[in-house]
Amino acid sequence: MNNKYCLLMTLFCLVFNCLNIASAQPNFSWGVVYGSETNIQEAQTEINQLPGRLPQYRNLERLLFKRSNFYVSVILFPTKQDANNALPIIENEYKRGSFVRSLNEWCRPNWSNYRTAINGISYYDCGN
Repeated sequence: MNNKYCLLMTLFCLVFNCLNIASAQPNFSWGVVYGSETNIQEAQTEINQLPGRLPQYRNLERLLFKRSNFYVSVILFPTKQDANNALPIIENEYKRGSFVRSLNEWCRPNWSNYRTAINGISYYDCGN
């Protein structure tokens, strides 16, 4: 009985610590949409070129989303304010009508569960 109790307490502590670590990580739920392509390779090239064009954002996550048969380039930000602050800088570089979106509204709730790939290029399928 004592060994089972110790095992259960150890498992409880491990799960609790993992939950704390996961909740401490930033939640990037806002994005600046800055480009779209019908060809996934061209969209991936656009994602790869961003650090050279805007080095201040090279450490931010850049993802592709599929919406209405377009592969859309998005830079992720932790808050709406961060995305809004970056918007004029990104728009000045790309001049394509960039815009800020809440990813859970623009794509779909829990969008990160819908990751897929074509030819080794990952993207998130918005289902529309």
